[in-house]
Amino acid sequence: MPDRVMLLAIDGLDGGRVRALVEAGRCPALARLLREGAYADVAVTSCTPGLADPNRAMNSPTLWTTVATGQHYFQHGVHDFSNMLDSIEHPPLFESRHVQSPRIWDVLSSRGLAGVVVGYYVTHPAYPITGVMVSDLFGETDEAGVVSPPALLGELVGVLGADGYAAYRARLGTLGAEQTMRDTPVPSSNDDAMSLTRDVLRRFADLTEQQAASLLGDEGLKSVLRLLEHRLVYPYLRDDRMHRMFLHLVKSMDWRFAVCYYRIIDFVSHGFLGGAPGLPADFRQPFNRTLDHAYECVD
Repeated sequence: MPDRVMLLAIDGLDGGRVRALVEAGRCPALARLLREGAYADVAVTSCTPGLADPNRAMNSPTLWTTVATGQHYFQHGVHDFSNMLDSIEHPPLFESRHVQSPRIWDVLSSRGLAGVVVGYYVTHPAYPITGVMVSDLFGETDEAGVVSPPALLGELVGVLGADGYAAYRARLGTLGAEQTMRDTPVPSSNDDAMSLTRDVLRRFADLTEQQAASLLGDEGLKSVLRLLEHRLVYPYLRDDRMHRMFLHLVKSMDWRFAVCYYRIIDFVSHGFLGGAPGLPADFRQPFNRTLDHAYECVD
């Protein structure tokens, strides 16, 4: 094994689009990775019995648990986002305790090799390894277990510029959790969250002042803003916090294996691929390059 291995888990990444952007000179970091690193396009066809067809993709929790374990879902146990074996009426998200096979960091940890695991699917609650684990629900839940060892929580929240975890969660408002974003029909963000929304929309779209004001203030466009918050603002803020914590950890500790999971390309692809069909015609033009901006953001 090399002295150090770093894995970037980028959900929804399309190899063809990456290469096109690299050829256009727009993603220099990914270009370097293609030249000097190792990469793989992961097949995402569903392996669930009766659903194994090219039109049904494997869901992300199953896919990334398969990547980390090298085993099929019927071996590692994660077959969907929610675990209906726990409850049919109110199935909880799959958690780290449900993963039945060791993942790569577990194997390395058992041999005393330190790892940094940040934001990887199905790592909540974070559990002890040789190294540090930041759960995939950091910033999305008030439950304990967002960091292991727990003593690092204050340090990592400080990296995000907050006085405490509760304060950080309050600042995000309804932008703080994917499940809340899905379940809340109308935005109820606080002033901080609205400011964050405004900043992200400005970064990813060529909005006029009138369009921006309409999105943020017109009651008739609340459903549009909800789409943008779920498919763009939330994943950007989520990836931003994971990335900042990841950089801090890989710079401040001794490690042999490090992995960070990035979500924005997958979410933006679902919301904007094919001409942003969920947006009114007036807003499609300002957002027609949002997916390319997401690739540049990851770069």
